[in-house]
Amino acid sequence: MKPRVLVKDEKYCGRYVALRSFDDNTVVGSGKTPLATVSEARAAGVREPVLMFVPRESLPWVLGPLKTRRHVPPGNRAMPDGAVVAS
Repeated sequence: MKPRVLVKDEKYCGRYVALRSFDDNTVVGSGKTPLATVSEARAAGVREPVLMFVPRESLPWVLGPLKTRRHVPPGNRAMPDGAVVAS
């Protein structure tokens, strides 16, 4: 499998980034926290963004796509609009 570059811009280093989807790597939000990033993406009209953290060094953490859930499993955190982030 050929590696894919999801985010090229260095301004996102050390920040969370929300992408439109795995197939469309358009940045629809960014921030210092997952909450701020997802809120920005949803304000841009993206209901289930792919959330990732872009570290200053090494490989990024891909955390999405975020789907709305009613139940929050133990050890996880609820986000606005019912999304769940695994701990």
